[in-house]
Amino acid sequence: MDTALVSQSPATEAQIKFLRSLLVEKIEDEAKSAAALAWLDTHRISKATASAKISEYKAMPTMRRAFELAEGMYRVGDEIFKVYCTQAGHSATKQLTEDGFEYTGRRPLAMIKPEHRMTLEEAKAYGQVTGTCCNCGRTLTDETSIAEGIGPICKTKF
Repeated sequence: MDTALVSQSPATEAQIKFLRSLLVEKIEDEAKSAAALAWLDTHRISKATASAKISEYKAMPTMRRAFELAEGMYRVGDEIFKVYCTQAGHSATKQLTEDGFEYTGRRPLAMIKPEHRMTLEEAKAYGQVTGTCCNCGRTLTDETSIAEGIGPICKTKF
């Protein structure tokens, strides 16, 4: 990534975050993507440079296709996502927050990998710690569900 470093006006946090997601989505070779992300983490770029790079990467075709992900629950770091198929047949995501699920669209699909898919045991552990069902986002109220960390219906969906 040969770009001009920051002089006076550094790139915003939103620009950097979006640029990172584009690097993951648009660069097919994982080693090159990782190198570009590492470079971005260790260098400060200007708003103008970030804007130019965002435009450049947006114009590139998407190399990593998220449609390979199966429907289900995925954990990326501390974030929990539900990958599902819309009525139009496209994959989309919802992120589990303190207030329940929030629609996050297709953008997170670029960073979610098949190995991030949660197992039933991971979903149960999440529910035991948070008191929330990982699959549906509801508060666990039944004693058995609280002890197991997941409701009886959602348990069958893993």
